[in-house]
Amino acid sequence: MQFQETTASAKELRELYALLEAKRNGRSWSVEEIALGLVGDFGASARGVRLRSSGLAPTPAPGTAPPESMRPVKRRVSKFLSPSPF
Repeated sequence: MQFQETTASAKELRELYALLEAKRNGRSWSVEEIALGLVGDFGASARGVRLRSSGLAPTPAPGTAPPESMRPVKRRVSKFLSPSPF
């Protein structure tokens, strides 16, 4: 995937999230809120990796599916992540 395609995909994904945020919260997130969410997500991911690598965190059971309500979101997001350009 070229840089322009990646940028277009990111913008499209952001527009979808803005619609979801407006539906749930009455408005979309500000740039500052997006940045804080990203930092929080990185921290949670790092914590999860650290706990799993040390054997302290439970792992999901094999074959466990996400909740039914998350499946449409997962399909939409996976469209942007697969195939990965990296």
